[in-house]
Amino acid sequence: MDAEHAQASLYEVTLPEALDLRAALPLANSLLSARGGAIRLDGSQVKTVGAQCMQVILSARHTWERDGLPLTIINPTEDLLNAFVDAGLSIEGLVEGEQGK
Repeated sequence: MDAEHAQASLYEVTLPEALDLRAALPLANSLLSARGGAIRLDGSQVKTVGAQCMQVILSARHTWERDGLPLTIINPTEDLLNAFVDAGLSIEGLVEGEQGK
């Protein structure tokens, strides 16, 4: 897919407040339904993050990279950023803006 088509197929998914075990399957399904286009995950409402949802997000990141399409997180809360840091997981390049550095 070329960059022009990917931009035309930009999907935005608002992450729920609780990215816990119950949110993992709906999140995975939501991401899979957006496959084939660029995607932005709005993390502005996230307060808690479980390992399963971190795994879903990182797996999606690798899938989108293999597809040659961008997957980014916008407006991440400190709770979201800290959850990845506390787990020892890098989200460098995943978060748009200054927070992603």
